Amino acid sequence: MYKKQTSTVALQSQKWIAQALLRLLEQYSFKEITVTQICLEAGLVRKTFYRNFRTKEDIIHYIIDQLFLSFQTVFDIRTTPPLEIFTHYYEYWAKEKRLLTILHRDELFYLLTRKYVEYVDSVNLYFFQSHNGAFAELESYAVRFIAGGMVSILEHWLECGFKEPIDKLTQLTETLLLSANMYLSSSHLD
Repeated sequence: MYKKQTSTVALQSQKWIAQALLRLLEQYSFKEITVTQICLEAGLVRKTFYRNFRTKEDIIHYIIDQLFLSFQTVFDIRTTPPLEIFTHYYEYWAKEKRLLTILHRDELFYLLTRKYVEYVDSVNLYFFQSHNGAFAELESYAVRFIAGGMVSILEHWLECGFKEPIDKLTQLTETLLLSANMYLSSSHLD
């Protein structure tokens, strides 16, 4: 993973490196881009790159983290009703269509799935709270189910040209998660 920086200079370097990679991705596939190209595009030396990132994939993780942090600053996920969260979720990603297209083109959606697992786990989506530990041993499976489902819906929406209206996707997502919640509440876990 990339290094979590605190100094202003290091934070700025990370931002420049990420912006450089995004510019290069407009012209080249992810596999074609080298660390040297990224450094040249950012106007930084390789030493600065390696002080902040280990690999090119780390830059993608950084970019996705910045997007998730930005998304989370809009509202408090823990107190916002699920329907509102999902509406904001699809609105937010619709604005990031270009990045999603690049991730899809370069077969990097798996990196988005990994980040989703981290974030879903950290927010413990709303229905995790109501089961009094009844499925604690299965919680990691539920997290991966939610993360994988959310990313798959997002990727399919992209593949369909963002044709489906956000309100329909929001309703579908809530219905699917409520179905999972009903399952978890039932005696299937006994």
